[in-house]
Amino acid sequence: MSDANLNRSGLYFDDQNKIRIFDPKLSHYAANLINECSEFINNTTEFKSVVHDYVKLVDTLKEKVGKEKIKALGSRNSLKSATQKKESDRKHLISLIDEKKHELSRLTTLEQSLAREGAEQKDLMEKLTSYR
Repeated sequence: MSDANLNRSGLYFDDQNKIRIFDPKLSHYAANLINECSEFINNTTEFKSVVHDYVKLVDTLKEKVGKEKIKALGSRNSLKSATQKKESDRKHLISLIDEKKHELSRLTTLEQSLAREGAEQKDLMEKLTSYR
């Protein structure tokens, strides 16, 4: 069979006289395609590895953020309860101050009353002792 008949059948001879199913003129395109596919697969595998590492990093950060969030909530609750206790203590102290002011006022009034009564009794004693 001649080369033309083989070519019509889809068979070709290359430079080394081997039978090929691709036209030798187009074989370098096939080789380039194979190289590009191989490079694409390598790049895809590398990308997959990078994405996997990134996902692991994000998961680790997510866990850390979750722990910090819980700590922050605990701190906020502690601060809130401390603020409430402080306010409660302040109100209690104000109440005690008011009670002490009222007691001071009562005792001051009592002292003044007792002082007047003592003065009246002293006057009465002087009058009684002067009549003798």
